Amino acid sequence: MYGTTVFAVSLFARVLVENPQLFKWSLLFKAFPGLIVMILGNSLYSGINQIYDADIDRVNKPYLPIPAGNLSLKQAWFLMTFYLLASLLILWLMNADLITTSIYCLTLLLDFFYSAPPIRFKKSPIATSMVNSVSGGILRVNGVLYATRASLGIPFQWRHNIRTFPTIYGPRNTTFFCTGILLVNCIGAMVLAFSNPQVLISSFL
Repeated sequence: MYGTTVFAVSLFARVLVENPQLFKWSLLFKAFPGLIVMILGNSLYSGINQIYDADIDRVNKPYLPIPAGNLSLKQAWFLMTFYLLASLLILWLMNADLITTSIYCLTLLLDFFYSAPPIRFKKSPIATSMVNSVSGGILRVNGVLYATRASLGIPFQWRHNIRTFPTIYGPRNTTFFCTGILLVNCIGAMVLAFSNPQVLISSFL
């Protein structure tokens, strides 16, 4: 929770520093539900990981809630379901646009299959590094930045004659295109890892 809070607040502050004329104290109250969504998403990722790693954690991390007997698997699944529904409800109440909601859902999907069978990305070191980079880095960073800019009504503009994909094709089309590339990339890595993991790993050593 601490890391997620610092991460989300820092990116939100960055957008406001770049656009100080838009700052209002009311924005802090408007952004707070978004922070809750980020915390719920991170808690969902951690919880799913602990559910599917319960047997391993009984040996390596017996102090965690499930191995310690403080939380049953049934209770854990109920809690994860609540996290998911609550976060989506908050996004809906915030009138989050389709891009923001899609990025959030795609991140949760990758986080789920990181630990959940039959895919379980964490079985492959290469798939693990790729999924963590895409989910924890690209999607979360760009998702928070996009959501913040969208909520403030900040459009993409041409500056200093620099032509970028968002300024030419629009942020919506660019986001869907890049998300599609990332998804294809993850699927390709998964197929390679499952087809012949030993050859794939040795080729990177």
